[in-house]
Amino acid sequence: MGKLKPVVIFMAVVMLTPMLMSCSPAKKKTNVVKEDDPWYESTRFELEKNLKPYDELGRSVECTSGDLIFSIYSKSPDRWGTSQMILDTYDLDGKRIKHTEVTSPDGARVQDIYAVGSDPEGKTLSAVFYLNYSGRGSFSFADIDVETGVISNIKEVISKKVKAATGTSGSLSNVSFIGDYAVVELIGDYNGGRSSQWELMLFKDREFVTDFDMSTLNLFYFLGGLSIDESTNTLHATGLETNGIISMVFDINNGQLKDKINIQGAEGATDDLAEYTTTSDGDMCKIDSFGNIVKLDVNSMTPQTIVDTNWYTPFFPASVGVLSDDRIGFSAGVVSCNEDRTIIIECESRSYGDNDHKFTEYIRVLKKADKNPHSGKQIIELALPVNSGVSYYLASAIYEFNRSDSEYILRVWDKYKNGTTLGMMVPNADENETKLFEMIQDLKDDGAPDIAIGIQKDYAMRDDVFMDLTGFIDPDVAEKQYTNIFEAGKIDGKLYFLPVTLEIEGLVTNSDLLKDGAEGITFEEFDKMIKEDLDGFSPYDHQYSKVYNKRDFILSCIDTKSVIEGEEVDFGTEQFRTAVEYANENIAYDDLNSTPQEYINDIDHRERTECYYERINDYLDYVHACYSSKGQYVIIGTPSVDASGPRFRAVETISVSATTDVTEGCRRFINYLFSGAAVSSGECDFMEIVTNREIMEKNVTTLSKNNNEAFELYQAAKKSAAIIPNPAYERATGDKESTDEMCDSFLYSMSTISTYYYEDKQIVKFVFEEISPYYVGDRSLDDAVRFLNDRTEKYLGEM
Repeated sequence: MGKLKPVVIFMAVVMLTPMLMSCSPAKKKTNVVKEDDPWYESTRFELEKNLKPYDELGRSVECTSGDLIFSIYSKSPDRWGTSQMILDTYDLDGKRIKHTEVTSPDGARVQDIYAVGSDPEGKTLSAVFYLNYSGRGSFSFADIDVETGVISNIKEVISKKVKAATGTSGSLSNVSFIGDYAVVELIGDYNGGRSSQWELMLFKDREFVTDFDMSTLNLFYFLGGLSIDESTNTLHATGLETNGIISMVFDINNGQLKDKINIQGAEGATDDLAEYTTTSDGDMCKIDSFGNIVKLDVNSMTPQTIVDTNWYTPFFPASVGVLSDDRIGFSAGVVSCNEDRTIIIECESRSYGDNDHKFTEYIRVLKKADKNPHSGKQIIELALPVNSGVSYYLASAIYEFNRSDSEYILRVWDKYKNGTTLGMMVPNADENETKLFEMIQDLKDDGAPDIAIGIQKDYAMRDDVFMDLTGFIDPDVAEKQYTNIFEAGKIDGKLYFLPVTLEIEGLVTNSDLLKDGAEGITFEEFDKMIKEDLDGFSPYDHQYSKVYNKRDFILSCIDTKSVIEGEEVDFGTEQFRTAVEYANENIAYDDLNSTPQEYINDIDHRERTECYYERINDYLDYVHACYSSKGQYVIIGTPSVDASGPRFRAVETISVSATTDVTEGCRRFINYLFSGAAVSSGECDFMEIVTNREIMEKNVTTLSKNNNEAFELYQAAKKSAAIIPNPAYERATGDKESTDEMCDSFLYSMSTISTYYYEDKQIVKFVFEEISPYYVGDRSLDDAVRFLNDRTEKYLGEM
C-alpha cells in the first residue's frame, strides 16, 4: 500500500475526531464581560503624507488640542537639496480637514522640526524648527498660525547670549515641552567609544534659564522622557552610562546635579523614567507591547494605569524579541492621555530593498465608552510571550476576531499582562528562560489561561498542560493549510500546538550544482562544492555574515529536539559528531562575539555565491538569498550525514489549555486565525511565513510586486547617477528582481518541508559549554558528549 499524503491523513482526522473536543477537564467558571467593565472605542487611521516615488520623509511630530490632531512633517524630493514642511489637521475620526505648507515670512526654508505644542483653542502651535537661511542654519522657537501655516515670533534657541553663557558648541538633538518650559538636549563631540559630550539646557517662556552640570557624567545617550517638579525645583532625567541606566536629578534654578543613581536592575526599576516619554501635553507616559498605557505622577513618582490592555484591543506590535527584522520596524508612543481619551502614535517602517524605505504613521484614538459594548461575551484568556512581539498575522486575527465575533472576546491573561516597554532593551536570554519556566508552571493551575502563544518547551508538551488539537480545525479551513507543516509538529502523535508563523532554515542553492531532485547535501558534498564551485567561499561566509562561526554552523546542523525525544538523551549521534568536527577543522571563530567586527564588515574580500545559508522569515529573505534573477534556486537542507531536506522552526505557536472551559471559543478563534480571514481582504502585504496556502500565494505575489517596484526605482536612480553604489556593497545586499520561478520554487518548498525543530536555549548553552574544551584540546569529543548527556538528563529531570 502506498503512503498517504499528509493532507489526506490530516483531513481524515479532522473529519473523525471533533467530538473529542468536549472531553477536556473543566477549569474555573467561565468569565463573562460585564456592562460596567471599562472599555475604550478604538479608531485607527493613517496620517497621509502624499509622498512621490523619490520623496524622502524627514522628522515628524504630533500634538493635540481639543478635538483636533496636528501632524507636522518635512519631506524632500532631492535628498534635502530642497524641502517642504507640512502641517496637517485631523479630526478624531481621521478626516484630514486641512493641509497647509509651513512657511517663514523672512524667506527662510523651514527644514526640520523638533517639538510642537498647541494652545488650548488649537489656533496657534508652538514649535522648535531648524530654519535654513540660504545655507546658514538656525534652531529657533516659533509660533505657527494653524489657519495659514505662516510662522512668527521667531527666536533663536542658541543665541549669542546663550553661547556666551554656556560656551556650547553642540548641535540640537531633542526638545521637550513641559508646561511653560522647554528642555533642550544637545550633542557635542564623541568622548571615545560610544560616549558623547551631551548638554542639557532649560528655557522658560523661551528665555534661557540655565544649563545643567554634566561634567561628572559620561553618557552614551539620554533615555526616555524628562520631567520637572516645580514643588522641589528639580528636573528628572535618565540616561545610559557604561555601568548601566542612571537616574539624574538637577536643580532647575542653578543647573547643579543634585543626585545620580544607578537604577539598572534595581528594585522597582520598571517604573523609572527611562521607560517613559514626554507627551505633547508635558505628561510622562509609557505604552508597552501589550498595549497597557501608564502615566507617571512626577511629583510622587507614582505610576497610574490610564488604559489597561483588556479595556480595548491593541494591535499588538511586533517590536521586540524574535520577531524583529532588519526590514520591518514598529514603535508606538502616547501623544496625549487622560482617563476619558488617549491618543497614540504608531509608526511602522518597512523596506523592500536596501535603498527602499517606507514609513507609515497611524493615529489611534481611544474614547472611553459609557458602557461595555461586549457585555455578555465569554472571555478567552490569552497568554502572550512577555518579551517578544506578536506577528502582524496573529495581531490582525486577535483584533478582527474581537471586533467581529458575537459570543467571545480575547483578553490578555491577567497573571502575565505587562509587556515590554516599547523602545527599551529586551531582557537577556536567562531572564526570558526564567519567565518562561514560571509561566509554564502556572499553566498547570486552575487559573490557567485558555490559549497560550509561543510555548514549545518539551516539558510543557503534556496532556495535563495542553489539549491535543487534532481535529480542532474545521475541514474547510484545513483544506487551505500546508498540512505537512502541522504533521511535522506532532509529538507522540499529538498536536499540542499549531505553528502560526515560521522560519525556514536551509541552503538556497542553484539547482545546477545539485543532483537531480536533491533535497539535501552531505558534509563531503558540501566541502567539495565550496572548493570546486564556490571559489572557496562557504555558504555561511559572505559580506556582513554573522553566522560564519562554529556555534552557528553547528546549530544549523544539529537538532536538540530530536536528541531528547528518545528514551534517553543521546548527543553521540554521527550527525552531532560530524558537525562538531567539521566546524573545528574548517571554521576559525568560535561564535559571533569572537568574530572581529572588521571581518564581518569586509565586503571586498568576502562574496555571496550560488549557495547561501539563510534563516528565511519571509519570501523576500529567499529572494535576497538567491545569487541572481537567472537560474533555478531551491532550498535544500544544511549539511548532514544523510543529505536530509530543509527544516522549519515555529516562530509563533498556539496551544489550548487542558483546563479551559471555553473550548468552543478557542476552537472558533483558532479556525478564524488559520482561515486567514483577518487579512484575506487586503493584499497580504506582511513579511512573515504562515501555514495558509491561499494567504501565502497572495503574500508572495504582493511581496514580489513590491520588491520589483523598489528594485526598478533603484535601477533608475543608478542610471540617472542619483546614487552611485559601491559594487561590493551592491552585491552584499542581495537586491534583485523577483521572478515567477522564484515564487514557484519558494511555494513548492512550503508544500514539501517536513522537519520541525526547536532549540531549547538551556540545552544549547550546555552544548557549547561542554564542547568548548574540545576545541582547545582539553577534552575528547567522547567526554564532551558524555558530560553533555548527563547535564541534559539532569535538566530534563528537574523540569
